[in-house]
Amino acid sequence: MALSTPGPTRRFRYIARDAQGRRSTASLSAVDKTAAVAELRRRGLYAVSLEAEEEGKKTGSLSVVSSALRRGNAERQRAEAVAGGATDEITASAKPTAATTIKGSERAGSAARPFNLAQQATIVEALARLVEQKVTPDRALMIISRGRSGVVAEYAARARRMVRTGSGLTDALVKTGALTDGAAIALITAGEASGELSGALGSAARTLNGRLSAQRKLIGGLIYPAVLLTVSLASIALVLIGIIPEFRPLVVDRFDLVPPLGRLVFALSEFLTALWPLFLAALLVATVAAIVLFKRGLLGPALLGVGRRLPWLGQAVEDNRAMLLLRILGYLLDRRLPLDRALAILASTNADPDRGEAIQSANKRVERGDALSDACEAEALLPPAAIELMRIGEETGTLPEMLLRAADDLEESAGHYMSRVLTMIEPALVVLVGCIIGVSLYALFTAITAVNATAF
Repeated sequence: MALSTPGPTRRFRYIARDAQGRRSTASLSAVDKTAAVAELRRRGLYAVSLEAEEEGKKTGSLSVVSSALRRGNAERQRAEAVAGGATDEITASAKPTAATTIKGSERAGSAARPFNLAQQATIVEALARLVEQKVTPDRALMIISRGRSGVVAEYAARARRMVRTGSGLTDALVKTGALTDGAAIALITAGEASGELSGALGSAARTLNGRLSAQRKLIGGLIYPAVLLTVSLASIALVLIGIIPEFRPLVVDRFDLVPPLGRLVFALSEFLTALWPLFLAALLVATVAAIVLFKRGLLGPALLGVGRRLPWLGQAVEDNRAMLLLRILGYLLDRRLPLDRALAILASTNADPDRGEAIQSANKRVERGDALSDACEAEALLPPAAIELMRIGEETGTLPEMLLRAADDLEESAGHYMSRVLTMIEPALVVLVGCIIGVSLYALFTAITAVNATAF
């Protein structure tokens, strides 16, 4: 096969660091980028940037060998598509990269039903299992489209048609809307770039399932507090709307004798009694909206967006975001991608949209020769503990391993904060509702007592 035949060597210009963090700039000869990175690792160097001198620019996101194979097979795939009656699919021109097709995915997938996070995890996990068994992406997508039903089969068939016209797997998944998660896109892009697609799909599936598990844990942990809150609000409404108005005739003639707290409770009761239909309609609308968001897979992200503004839960969300960045970056570097290329993939695939500019700025610092830890610290990308582990990895030449270890630590920290929040929500609600009902009844009885004491 063509993969086993060495091609002509080329000159690569590199910037690298050794295990002690010393920076060096030179050039070497290699067949392709992957071989150049392997040669640097053999010399005890870790690539910061790598350029093909004859091209005058950085190598692309896909390896030279896999790109050549795909170009060489494009004509055969087009011919097969025509023979199969898929002529309408052979209208694509130049193939965009995964980084530039995210907006295009909205147009390509607009006619299909929404593809939520759980469905994305399903298709990526199925692809990982099949590709691990040496099944080609084209055939794997065909198996998924025929073995599944509903929206998963629909998106798999759409992605397969694009693969058969010469698109890469990442491009096909992104353009059809079958994959919108930035972290998974970055991982699969790295897999295509390093030639280790099976491992990349497995890591992407674990990332998607991990995020899905976190969202389900948050939603599941909030179900009981939500039920408790609903019952509590109903109890408060019963007291303020059903009970307190019955006592108003007893004090209406001597309302000036009612204590201020009692006046406040009676005024609140009168307000709620007049507007309770509006509050009930708002509750029904909120319930329907929550059900719709849940079915579309948007309830978890919405709750996480709200959770970012809460004290402890916000810390859990931030730790989880930093964990994803570290895990993706560690995986990219473990696949022997140059550091600047790994950061470029991380920024371009919107793995963390809120930190995209900071990641690009960190990449520019690295290209100028700064250490990764210094760049992340200057851009406030990661917590101090993660940066310390990153420095250790840079000094010992074990940067990918240290990044993954820091990701594990942050994942554990995020789980700890989330468990603490969910544990404290229930007693907090009980105390709050008890206080509201207790204050309302206290105000009611003091008002009656004050009026009766004056009357006699």
